[in-house]
Amino acid sequence: MRQCVCTVDVPSEPRHLAVSAVSDKSISLRWDEPESDGGCDVTRYVVEAREGSRSSWQRAGVADNRQYTALALSAGQQYAFRVAAENRVGVGDWAEMAQSVVAKSAHGKQRAYSSSPQGCHTATRGTRMSHGITRCYLPPGGADIPALTPAEAGTRLSDPGGMQG
Repeated sequence: MRQCVCTVDVPSEPRHLAVSAVSDKSISLRWDEPESDGGCDVTRYVVEAREGSRSSWQRAGVADNRQYTALALSAGQQYAFRVAAENRVGVGDWAEMAQSVVAKSAHGKQRAYSSSPQGCHTATRGTRMSHGITRCYLPPGGADIPALTPAEAGTRLSDPGGMQG
């Protein structure tokens, strides 16, 4: 008679943790499911934040789906985030952001993120921005860029870092 032993474990870390939106009082995150659920369904995701140069993480909240918005943040303050999947066995490994992000309004400078939120356009050298677009996102390796104001709408973007286009 052959016996089979099944084991369950905590989930692996969520994949592709990224910032999807930033304001002066909030930062929104999104991520993909972990590669492994540990043999049990993921029940929720635990989100932790670290302010500025502090070394300790604080629980920011939990999410039932793969997105979370941290609210009541301090404008101009830098934040780092990490997310872990949880199943009935426990909390798995943490996915941590590679870079911290500053809570800023669209009237200051915007951080260029490595992926564009849905519905946004990727700006490249020579791209003409239309009226009403107040943010743009650059490809990986992008730099800080000023947000466009309505008076600047329709202006041609310069080539700040030798981007090819």
